[in-house]
Amino acid sequence: MVSAFKYEIYIDDKPLDKSAYPTIEYVKVEDNDTMADTFNIRMLSIRGSVGEWTYPQKDKFVLFNKVKISASFDGVNNEYLIEGYITRIDFHIDKEERKSHVDIHGMDATLLMNLEEQVVSWVDKSDSQIAREIFSKYGFDLDVDDTIDPPHEEGYTVIQRESDIEFLKRLAGRNDGFECFVDKDYQSNKTVGHFRKLKLDTRPQKDLAVQFGANSTISTIDFSIDGLRPLSVEMNQKDALDKEVKTVNIEDSKLAKLGKQNLKELIESQLSKIKKGGVNELLPKIVLSRHVVSEPQLMEAITRSVFDDGSWFISAKGTVNAEAYGQFLRAKSLGLIKGADDKSGKYYFSKVVHIFKPGSYVQEFKAKRNAIGLEGDEKFSNQK
Repeated sequence: MVSAFKYEIYIDDKPLDKSAYPTIEYVKVEDNDTMADTFNIRMLSIRGSVGEWTYPQKDKFVLFNKVKISASFDGVNNEYLIEGYITRIDFHIDKEERKSHVDIHGMDATLLMNLEEQVVSWVDKSDSQIAREIFSKYGFDLDVDDTIDPPHEEGYTVIQRESDIEFLKRLAGRNDGFECFVDKDYQSNKTVGHFRKLKLDTRPQKDLAVQFGANSTISTIDFSIDGLRPLSVEMNQKDALDKEVKTVNIEDSKLAKLGKQNLKELIESQLSKIKKGGVNELLPKIVLSRHVVSEPQLMEAITRSVFDDGSWFISAKGTVNAEAYGQFLRAKSLGLIKGADDKSGKYYFSKVVHIFKPGSYVQEFKAKRNAIGLEGDEKFSNQK
């Protein structure tokens, strides 16, 4: 079944005049897991009678005006895709006047946390305590998971030399399985700051179907399976006080497996067949040397975060026939892909791009998983 779609644009909470829509070439909304969510509105620009270049609602599309974009299928279940602020306006004037256009760019409330670089000393605070203080400064609601406590020695200090969002993303990157982003809860009308573990136990989004005849929803998809991801991550540090060399070695992930076999289970037996020259072990390994911490808990958190990041050895990117799918894909969420043999199963969606053009709507996505094959508990709809 093909669903009819429509989208709406709001400037400072007021809907854009629909008479302007014929001049809009496309509207793009990008939903990302590691970067700010963004939007891009392209519309035709025409030359007026006295030579000025203009476009509809020009007086409303000005820097730092608030923009919201929503969409719905079949006139119901209207969902907001983004709320953000205009950050850049690009003009293109072409020798063929009809090809001249303007691009309106913007990003979500992450912008507010990225306007100013800070130099701050955070003393005797855990990463989660720092996240709560920074998000609260902007009046955001909090979705913050606890991290390990700071080392016991008095005066433990973390130095910030970047914008607040860059700093928090750096802190999230040194905690195993953590992500950091800002989004809008449209039910409460609150902006939420997230500093949390990946949500890998939630209910997946509606299935995406590959080559399922009339039930197909994926137009194209590409998979990549990377056998050179690390199967071991090690850190060695000498304690500045007792001069003892401390070692942390991580060879497994605490993240939930999204399939039957992780990379080690998949390739260990194969690597054992190609050992050369008396090598006892032949497994991809990373040795960390750029970190200066020597507290064992922090060393383990950093080492495990690197291992977890490397555990995503299967990636997928594709295009969805959104009208056939009849639902809005979301990044930072689980989803099911079916019809792709042992690559079918649960995926963590890291990026979704919504592209609206006159008469068409597609969704492009990137997704990843840390295991191959089916677990057996996947609940596919219309299973073949």
